[in-house]
Amino acid sequence: MANLAKFVLWGQERHYWAMGTRKTLLGEEHPDTLAVMANLAMTYRSQGRWKEAEGLYVHVMETRMTQLGKKHPDTLKAMAHLVTCLWRQGKSDEAEKLLVRVMKTRKRVLGNEHPDTLASMTNLAAICWRQERWNEAEQLQFRVMETNQMLLGVEHPDTWTSMIDLALMYESQGRLEMAEDLDKQVLKTQKMYLGASNLDTLSSMASLVSKYYKQGRFEEAQELFEEIEEGMLERADEARMLD
Repeated sequence: MANLAKFVLWGQERHYWAMGTRKTLLGEEHPDTLAVMANLAMTYRSQGRWKEAEGLYVHVMETRMTQLGKKHPDTLKAMAHLVTCLWRQGKSDEAEKLLVRVMKTRKRVLGNEHPDTLASMTNLAAICWRQERWNEAEQLQFRVMETNQMLLGVEHPDTWTSMIDLALMYESQGRLEMAEDLDKQVLKTQKMYLGASNLDTLSSMASLVSKYYKQGRFEEAQELFEEIEEGMLERADEARMLD
């Protein structure tokens, strides 16, 4: 743990030193300086230093707006990172307004089906969900799921993630049957493409066990739990064989 802390601190000092050097040699608005600022902001985010990260992202965003324009992908990326910093500091209104701008711009520039657009929609759905704006959250997340299914196929991990997110929204409202149906679809596909002992598959099984238990379907929960145990034993055997 101490070694990890030293490594993180070393990385932070390295980014800070690099930022200072580039500011001096290249200026605050040079693309290389902005890139290092963004890296330092990411380090601050990982440490929960949201205010410091916010200040850096604001500078990066404003400079990129001036240099590249409001619609450039790099500008929008900086805005999206800033959204997270604002949200984590409790500035929910500012975060949502900025995220809506990002999403609308990405729709116009990249299209409704672009991965960056879908990422913005997913993040906005999460904000709506945490504010208990269930209908808005579900509509956004359902569109993301449908788009992923159509473009990527039901076997793609991004599709599974969007289905799992929607299932969580249903579950949080007590709509367990709808959540269960999505979980079963994901689990069936993961077993087919990843195998029964894959960690993602086992995680989906555990999620389904929880839903069975909440509905009082204890026998089904126990059966699936035993399947999870078998998968874990299989993983342990595979690990021993590799050793």
